[in-house]
Amino acid sequence: MKTETHPVFIDGDFDSGKGDCQHHCSPTCHPGQIDIDDWHYGCRHIAWPSNKARDFVPFVVCGGDKGKCDLKDTKFYGYYKRGLKARLNNCNKKLDKLWQETRELMNG
Repeated sequence: MKTETHPVFIDGDFDSGKGDCQHHCSPTCHPGQIDIDDWHYGCRHIAWPSNKARDFVPFVVCGGDKGKCDLKDTKFYGYYKRGLKARLNNCNKKLDKLWQETRELMNG
């Protein structure tokens, strides 16, 4: 008697091993992974809104190649870069204030 084996899926977004992108992944328990013969790959970059909400990673077709990145063609990438710049500017303003206070303490 021959027993049929089914694939075992471990929940997680594992490295795909394809391309040169560190965010390219192989989502195992994604609701969109319904066909074993047509495997989808995802992107773990934090700029995607679904990744910020700890939801399922979005499917991408870039193949892990940074030159073909699906994220760079979206508004989310611009929002992410703008947010990083704002955080850096706020940090620099706080550092300037601390340096000014330190100079006043050292001189006075």
